[in-house]
Amino acid sequence: MGALVRDRRLRRRAPTILEGRIKIEGRSSDIECTVRDLSDAGAQIFLHHPLELPPEFMLSIPKRGLSSRARIRWSRDKRHGVMLLQDLPVSEHSSPEILNPRIHTILKDARSQLAQLMGVSEDTVRLNFEVDPPSRD
Repeated sequence: MGALVRDRRLRRRAPTILEGRIKIEGRSSDIECTVRDLSDAGAQIFLHHPLELPPEFMLSIPKRGLSSRARIRWSRDKRHGVMLLQDLPVSEHSSPEILNPRIHTILKDARSQLAQLMGVSEDTVRLNFEVDPPSRD
């Protein structure tokens, strides 16, 4: 029986499939990658071809409007674990699944049900939510 591997991350990462861009100083073109999981402090990226990356680079996720300096923590062929040197803010550009993967599922289900009730296509329904900080009563 194999040894139990303990996850040493301090913050939970949410599974994603997002387009990412790696910018390396001195290189004229960006390197495309796929961001496979993400938290506000780290990510796992997947390159389309094996490539040795420098210890630090800029990682951007255009769909989320996010960009951070990243440091390689581990590499295995085309996969790399990176620590983000600037915490990514959870903002209007950030998807709620960063907070909790179930939120994404709940919103998707609500969107589907609302579209059905309204007799419109699901892709025409947009949901936004805000969470007020707890009151200090």
